Parts: sequence; C-alpha cells; structure tokens
Amino acid sequence: FFFFKQKPAYEIARDKYATRKALENANLNTCKACQIWTADDIPKAFEVVGFPMIIKPTVGMGSSGVYKVSTYEELETQVSRLLNDIDTNWALAQNRVGNQAPILAETFVDPVTFGDVDLVTEFDIDCTFWDGKLMYANVIDNWFPEPPYFQDRGFHAPSLTPESIQKELIDYSAAAVKAMGFERGNFHMECWYTKTGPILIECNPRVGGGSIDMTHQQIWGVSPTLNMILAFMDIPVNPPREIKPKCSYGFMLINARESGVIGEKSYVLDAETHKMVELAAPFKKAGDEVKGLDVGVPEWLAQVDFKTSAPTY
Repeated sequence: FFFFKQKPAYEIARDKYATRKALENANLNTCKACQIWTADDIPKAFEVVGFPMIIKPTVGMGSSGVYKVSTYEELETQVSRLLNDIDTNWALAQNRVGNQAPILAETFVDPVTFGDVDLVTEFDIDCTFWDGKLMYANVIDNWFPEPPYFQDRGFHAPSLTPESIQKELIDYSAAAVKAMGFERGNFHMECWYTKTGPILIECNPRVGGGSIDMTHQQIWGVSPTLNMILAFMDIPVNPPREIKPKCSYGFMLINARESGVIGEKSYVLDAETHKMVELAAPFKKAGDEVKGLDVGVPEWLAQVDFKTSAPTY
C-alpha cells in the first residue's frame, strides 16, 4: 500500500527537529534548532540557538505550549513549565512518533505582518499532492496570537497579502513537502513570511483542523479532505477549483481570558444570531471549569465561523 511507503516522511514531519534538518539538507529557509530532553539540555539550547528563542513541544496541535524566551532565567522557568504542560495537556502529549525529545528550542522569527493593526502574522497552506506533483494549494491567513502564547485565535481567506507573496508561500510549502519525502496526500503547512522569504513553522501531514476544509470549500470549491481520501484510495487527484474566490470565509477560536467556571447555559447566543455567522459551537457547558490566560496556556471556549457574500481583501 503506497502510503505505508511514506512512513519515514511522516516520522520526519511529526518531529519538528527532524523537519528542520530535512529543510536544511534541501537548502530551504529554516530555523536553528536544538532538542531539549531535560533541564540538563538548557545550556546546549542557549549555545546552539541563542536569544531570543522559541521553545515548544516537539509534537502537539493548535500552537499550544509555545513560549518565547529572552533570558536564561526565562528559559529555565519556561522549560520547567512546558515539561509540566506536556504531562498535563492531552493536545501536547499525543501523537509522539519515534525517539523524540519532548521540547524543541529554535530561533525566534520576527515575521512580516500584514493587514490593519498587523492582524496577520502567519499562514496556513494546504497542499494536495499526487505522485510528487502539487495539484492544489491556497493560502489562509492566521491572526496575531494573544501574548505571551502563540495559540491559534482566528483565520480568514482569501489572503490579505499580495499574490506574489502567496505564490512564494505556496512554492516554498510545496518544496518543503517534497524535502520530507512525501509524494501523495494533503499537507497542512504552517509558515511565517520574513524579510528573507517564507519559513516553515511545522508540517502536518493531514488536512488542517477547525474549519480549514470548509474554508477551502466555501471560497474555492475544493475539499482537501475529500482529495486526501481519494489519494488514500489510490485515485488520482486534480480538483477543479474556482479561479476567483466566491466569498470570504473564516473562523475564530475564542480563548478564555480568565480561569473560572462556566455559569451560563449558552454563551454564544449573540454570535449565533449575527448575519455573518455560519457556525457558533461552544466547547464548554454550564458548570465546566476553564483554564484561562491568567494562569497559563488558555483553553478554547468556542469556535465561531463567519462568511461574507463577496470576497474582501
């Protein structure tokens, strides 16, 4: 079965340190990186990466557990906190592949920002491949995360960026997919755009989460999920798509600002009745405890999808 042949590529993609090395070997733009197994590796991380740096779980989802550190004292504190986060947060503990250090330290990247109030700082590019050839890709903008963490907060498309930037992001993402050894499937590539061009945050060898698939469907008439399944079934993929976006679509993930207990039966009623809202889905119910930004990495309270009848740029 073809996809079993891609197991080595999958292991590279699920290990952020191995991903960095694969990009380096392919002469693609990437970050300096160092593995942290225990607190004993802190001096090496400082020596290899330097400050400022990012530390984050080697595996995980939704940009959970990502910290920026600028001093040695911060590094010691946040490594201790992150090791605890990994032990207690299911999103950070799952999907380990092979012999991986729990934490990756890498260069802090100060990305180019786009949009009003520097709204867009990151990009999601879902790339559909068949036999080593890129068959479909489009760019979705990510909103600026709420400090001090890098947790996902919002997404929209079509992108606010110039078409030339989007082409760079797509070309770079496709080259990164091939550098890891993939030939078929869908790949959710998360990138920054910098003064030296795109740089990969991580590769997820699957469709993006939340309403990423719906965003592609609504705007360009393409389902990355469907095409990934067709590729799994050994059916060639080359999806028809809209040349011009049909609408604007996006979704917000509402982060808890404060810790506490949910007291209302429905806390998304106002969103549900707004004319732009397509979906308002609470993740908590009355009586649930919530971890907020005041104590650490916040939990998501709800997802809200929104749509306009015409594309806005």
